[in-house]
Amino acid sequence: AEAVADRFEGRLDGLRDDLGAVEAELSATRDALERVEDRLGTLADELDALEERTGTEIEVLGERVDVIESFREEFSSVFAEMGHDPD
Repeated sequence: AEAVADRFEGRLDGLRDDLGAVEAELSATRDALERVEDRLGTLADELDALEERTGTEIEVLGERVDVIESFREEFSSVFAEMGHDPD
């Protein structure tokens, strides 16, 4: 009976060791996952800032295109009044 108890105690010790190893691996995996989540959050913030900056740059570019188009129309009008075709 003592041999059976020792055998089960040995198995329990082995299972405890395995459980400890699994818990350590799980903890390391959680830590790695938290680092990945933090990095993803940082990247998302950077992407938001880039989208905002790009949107602003696109608006400014659109305004410049409008100014150029307006100037071109005025230029064409002046040439038309002078009897010249600028195109």
